[in-house]
Amino acid sequence: MDGLEESSSKAAEAVLEILRTRGWSLGGIDQLNALIIIHSALSDDGDPCTVANAVESELLNMDLRSIGLKSLPDPNLLNKTSYLQGPKILQISAVRDISVSSIEGFPNSSKRRLLKLGLTDGHNEITAIEYSHIPSIPNDIAPGSKVRLDNKAPLHNCIVCLNPKVITVIGGIVQSLHEEWQMNKNILVFHVHH
Repeated sequence: MDGLEESSSKAAEAVLEILRTRGWSLGGIDQLNALIIIHSALSDDGDPCTVANAVESELLNMDLRSIGLKSLPDPNLLNKTSYLQGPKILQISAVRDISVSSIEGFPNSSKRRLLKLGLTDGHNEITAIEYSHIPSIPNDIAPGSKVRLDNKAPLHNCIVCLNPKVITVIGGIVQSLHEEWQMNKNILVFHVHH
């Protein structure tokens, strides 16, 4: 390996380490390395933090089912666990306000809500409940959005109990999931009003 490749490899490893400490558990190493190389070349100073921020902004719009590694416990082992240790980046696979019947349609934002979320690492899925109100999660958050579980997120009966101290919405739009969600939302509104 020549000097340039070696320094490029060390820089890529530094960026990967920053992403890991932020909770990303990633496969697709070739695709990831390509992103790192591109953003390193575009960066004025090649600072690993700057490059990691640029790479992360792209990762937010990618489907974890394509790039994620397993970071959630095996579903069969969940009942033996009392919490999930963060940081852990997960993707919202489903969201529903279970305080509202599906016939009522979309809830009025002034009502008390109780969100049930499906969260995935790209391989395993876990159910999470909004145990106490989380203002950073909008009522209409789309599947594909990324969240970071921080600290120790409590688990009760294999369900993650969410509160503002254990979850941060970091965003992102996975185009295919967003389009499907938007279409389903429009169909639901049409059926409710007709």
